[in-house]
Amino acid sequence: MNQITNNTNCQHEKEFMKLEKNSRTKNYTYEDIHSLNKNYNDKNKCISNKDQEIWKVYNDKCKNNHDVYIHSSLKLEKVCHNIKAYNQQIIDLKLGYNTIIDNDLSFNKDLLKDSHSVNSNLKEYYVDKWSKMKKEIRKKFTTTNMSDQHIIDLCSKDLNLPTCFHKYNNKDIYALLKSWRQHVTALKSTQRYLGFRICTLIQHINYSDLLNDDQVKIQYSKFVQDNCLFAKNNIGNTQTNTLKKYSELNKIEIKDCYDHVTKKLKINRHLGLTLREDQVIYLLSIFFKKIVHLILPQLLNLKIWLEQQCLYSFCSTSLLIIYDKNKPSLCDIKWIDFTYSLQQDSNLKHYPLNNTKLNMDIVSGLNNLIKLCRTIFFTNIIPPLVKNDTKRKKEELIL
Repeated sequence: MNQITNNTNCQHEKEFMKLEKNSRTKNYTYEDIHSLNKNYNDKNKCISNKDQEIWKVYNDKCKNNHDVYIHSSLKLEKVCHNIKAYNQQIIDLKLGYNTIIDNDLSFNKDLLKDSHSVNSNLKEYYVDKWSKMKKEIRKKFTTTNMSDQHIIDLCSKDLNLPTCFHKYNNKDIYALLKSWRQHVTALKSTQRYLGFRICTLIQHINYSDLLNDDQVKIQYSKFVQDNCLFAKNNIGNTQTNTLKKYSELNKIEIKDCYDHVTKKLKINRHLGLTLREDQVIYLLSIFFKKIVHLILPQLLNLKIWLEQQCLYSFCSTSLLIIYDKNKPSLCDIKWIDFTYSLQQDSNLKHYPLNNTKLNMDIVSGLNNLIKLCRTIFFTNIIPPLVKNDTKRKKEELIL
């Protein structure tokens, strides 16, 4: 049996190595952004993928007082149609840590300079204030288009931003605040270090099969350090101090993510923001264990394509992975959320990259995911087996 397993692993490894050595990625599977562009003017046109799901491009748009068009986002009508809802294992990973400002080569340079003059604490204050104002607007205006229009209409004076921001139009202020929010979120979560964070996780698992938080710290902190998952990512001294401040905040424990009624790990956006790096790697290791041979080639393909293309820059995109808990071979992985993606062909003529590459923040996160998947597939180091000792069983009974 071991011989068969070793032979299979060897075959997979050869295939993975072929993917990594490819200079060009053929039959690229991540075509959602291209499908969006291709069908941009075809309202409600359906894109079918082997009848398993239906994507629709909703091109409804409204126009506000400043001639700013607002487009509805891409809507996923059906996800993994063949998997029953109660059997679905789901994870949504936010990729990268760049903001709109980081990716927009033509962004207003004066506004960028003024943005750098605001410290992280003030940025967080204004982001919180902006979020509260958006919630109030959405309560007042029931339709999405109307509420979005009024949110974009917010000006710097509405938020009491420093006077240096009063000269900029509402569109620039919206992009600025959205970027600040993305920046703060990346620093608060695992995004800035790992290159990704968990937005959603639903995993069917017995509580007795989970490591406790102390075990996770011991086994997975070492894995993170040994595999250099903490990439420096051009983190300056100011950001290092901010990261330290956020890391010292109280974090949740693994047991706080478990629902004993449904016997599932359940993580939403709020919980995902409070996870430590070692916890995220642990949760991913148990989620990926049964499907690692299916997703590793996809991750490699996406990484290769991102490294080779120089047309698009992506911000705040996600990896959505779903599989059947009873039939892991029924697995679907999608690269989604292209609201803040930019086509850079015209910008590159006026704002050259000076030997830097686009989307390296996303590639950094993908590299870490690939390292994790390789470790799961080719070794038995992670996820480790849980010893169901008496103390552990008593803890489960008490809960």
